[in-house]
Order: sequence, then structure tokens, then C-alpha cells
Amino acid sequence: MKNLKIKLSTLAVLAIVAIGITFTSCQKDSQILQTKKSAKTETDNYQAMSHSSGNVISLSDAQAIGAYHNQYMAQGIIGTPTTQADMQSNFDNMDVSEVTQSMKNEIYEYFDNNDIDDVEADILAELQTTESNNIFSSVKSIIFDDNNFDSKSNAFDTQLDLVESQLFGSEKEMLLTFIETSRSSLSFWMPVADGGQGGGVDYTPYAVNWKAVGYSDGAGAVGVLLRTWALASFGPLSWGAIVGAIGWGAAWGSGTSLLYQLM
Repeated sequence: MKNLKIKLSTLAVLAIVAIGITFTSCQKDSQILQTKKSAKTETDNYQAMSHSSGNVISLSDAQAIGAYHNQYMAQGIIGTPTTQADMQSNFDNMDVSEVTQSMKNEIYEYFDNNDIDDVEADILAELQTTESNNIFSSVKSIIFDDNNFDSKSNAFDTQLDLVESQLFGSEKEMLLTFIETSRSSLSFWMPVADGGQGGGVDYTPYAVNWKAVGYSDGAGAVGVLLRTWALASFGPLSWGAIVGAIGWGAAWGSGTSLLYQLM
């Protein structure tokens, strides 16, 4: 009888230990799962915010983002600023529909903490298909390979056809934004002799690489697009305001790229 009690006690202890291990393991699994969910939410939340209301980034939205980029960039370089403080003063004074100073600060912080390589890595992490990666690579090559804006624009159109026919969902939205913001940026910055508007003519003495600025604009717009959840956390924004905010953020990305080259 004594042996039986000992055996039962031993089994009870083992059972308690097993339950404890199982509970701890479940807690750890839950924590890991929650961490993964949080990381996924950080880049996917704009999908829930926009798609739940039936909104998606269409081609016309992407073109509007590019147009906003040029509008805000023209204001951003008034006075030919060559320091971040001077350029940021111009951007702070812009009236961007429904976008508060706190939202602007969020975008400033994003570009302070992420250089163009970090932004590109974020984008590539979200492009899951071979088709989307190929289009991204092709657009990047178009930005850097040719000195004539018209030929670049025609090549962008070819890639747009591929986006429309091969891609869906967030990949399509990202690459529409990338192409149209890059197109608008290059049109703004490139010299008149190369088919652009010559928006950076006052910076001619600094020998700025406008192709690099154009790439930073296009990629930066996508980076801001992936983080519109951060903007929404400061308060509700209309869909038009979201599009404008992305264009403003792309312009700031353009400004930081320009300032980097002036260092």
C-alpha cells in the first residue's frame, strides 16, 4: 500500500510538471505567433484600412501620387535649400489636406531611420512573385539606364502593361506607385535638354545625379504606402488625403536624397 501511495505521488508530480511544461510551451508559441502577427501587420495594415472600404491604389491614384510629389517638391526647394533644417522648414509649412504635423513627423522619422537600401529591402520583402520582382528590377534599370525622358516614359508604359496583366493586390498597387512616382519625379528633375522640366536647375553647380533622386522618390513612395497605417493611427483620413500624404512623403524622400548628394 505504501508503495502504491509513492507511485501515485510520483505520477501526480510528473503530471503537474507535464502540465507546467505544456502551459509554458503554449505561452511561448503564443508569444512567437503574436510577434509574427505584429510584424506582418506593420506592412499589411494599409491593406485592411483601404480595402475594407473598397479603396485600392488604382492607376489614376498612382498618377495622382506622382503629381502630388511634383507639386510638393516644387514648394520644398523654394530658396534652393542645402540643409535639412531649411528644407524641412519648407515642408513643415506646406498645407497638406488632413495631414497633421504629427503625421509629417512620422514620415520624417521613417526616412531618418531608413536609407534607400533599407527601403528597397522592405519593398522586395513584400514582392512575393517572380513577375513582380522582374518588373521592379526592370523599372529600376529604366530609371538609371537612359538619359532621355521620353524613352524612359515609353519603357515605363511597357512595364505598366505587365503590371496590369500579371499582378494583383498589393504587388500591383506597389508597382503602379513605383512606376508613376518615378516617372513624375524624373520629369520634374531631369534637365530640359533631356526632355525633363529642369526642376533642379538651381542645383546645377552641385552636379546632382537626378536618376538617383528619381529612384529614391519612386521607392520612397512605396515605402510610405506600406506604412500608411502609421498615418492612420493619428486619426481618420479620407482616401484622397492618404493619396496626397503618400505624394508628400515621396517628395520628402526626394529631398533627403538630394541633400545626401550635397553633403
